[in-house]
Amino acid sequence: MSNEKPPLLFSDVAYAIEEAALPDAIRHWLKAGLVETDAKYGRSWARFTFKDVVRLAVIARLVLSGTGVRRANDFTDWINQHWSCELEQAPNEIKTAIASYAIVIACKSGVSSEAGEHWIATTIKDLWDDPKTRIKNLVPDPDFTIVIELEHFVSRTIDRAVESIQRRRKERERRGREQRKLFQAVARLRDELASREPTRKGQQPKKRPR
Repeated sequence: MSNEKPPLLFSDVAYAIEEAALPDAIRHWLKAGLVETDAKYGRSWARFTFKDVVRLAVIARLVLSGTGVRRANDFTDWINQHWSCELEQAPNEIKTAIASYAIVIACKSGVSSEAGEHWIATTIKDLWDDPKTRIKNLVPDPDFTIVIELEHFVSRTIDRAVESIQRRRKERERRGREQRKLFQAVARLRDELASREPTRKGQQPKKRPR
């Protein structure tokens, strides 16, 4: 595993997840320990992995679908089983690793959330080849089901995370160029002022070369 710091800041995570109303909510989840991430949030400049952003994106989608935060966090534990350290160095391959999966939640109303929500992470092929059996294995006669196909959803999240990193890097380079220009301008001004000062009392200032 690389010793490099994870590449994502919270701003990248918030941009990647894309839901405009969620950054404050996600910040609260992290501070309260409601979700699990590799990043140690609460310490200055927490660095997030690509696995973190995928998990948080899936959790956010589940919460928007009506699932509780802690329950949604439990639903994403399966991602650990399909993740490898190499994926952190090749974010485009994350799309392939996750693309064939869907999350299916079968819900039955009239009972507690813990008892009424059941879930699986299954392949798209298995789900659509035999959807009734797959869902029936979760809970008999569910009142409704939620199916989240991960291919385009995760691809979009990864693309936006990479875009945010690149934008931040370009902004840092732009500021670096501006700072160097400022230092050069200050140095030229200092040299110009020094060339105009007499070196001894009564000595005429040096003339600038034309």
